[in-house]
Amino acid sequence: MSSNKLVLPRLIGFCGYALSGKNTAAEELNKLLKEQEINIEYNIVGFADSLKGDIKPCIDFCKNYGVDTTTSEFKKIFRPMWVLWSRIAKEATGNKHIWVKRLFDVIDRAKYSYIAICDVRYEYEVKEIISNGGVVFFMNRDGVTFANEEEQTSFEEIKQNYFATMITWSVNNNTTKRELGLQIFNKLVEYAENNS
Repeated sequence: MSSNKLVLPRLIGFCGYALSGKNTAAEELNKLLKEQEINIEYNIVGFADSLKGDIKPCIDFCKNYGVDTTTSEFKKIFRPMWVLWSRIAKEATGNKHIWVKRLFDVIDRAKYSYIAICDVRYEYEVKEIISNGGVVFFMNRDGVTFANEEEQTSFEEIKQNYFATMITWSVNNNTTKRELGLQIFNKLVEYAENNS
């Protein structure tokens, strides 16, 4: 199939535990699309982007005291803060889908052509992506598992309700970044060929 006829899904979700390679997969996919001279670039976003923006002052506070907030160690320490604010916002608004709504509002305003959502962790997020014509990749990586009980529960729900339909989108991230990107790229090309 020629690149100008390649019809890729406009919306992709990357689902998996923290450190399974969700952002890396999207970044590597964009590199391959550029290399193949396919005029598509996925805007990499996350359901938690606005959440992180809300508590950016707390991260800035840590930076002001010389903390390197880019390390995995800091992210592990800080993760309970993100989880707590997520839970509080859902309870306070009475809307467990508040982060989904906020992201899709941003997407609508920005008029993005192609979107990769790289922090899919809940069953209702998978449902929203699929109902908007998207596809979801389930990322697996040896040694990577749930970070807390909430994450364990949410992934059990995803596997129970969606894994049968996502099995062709299951990706093992146990090699190089490039190999990871190639897995995603090849699955999307196959998808495009089967849906043209």
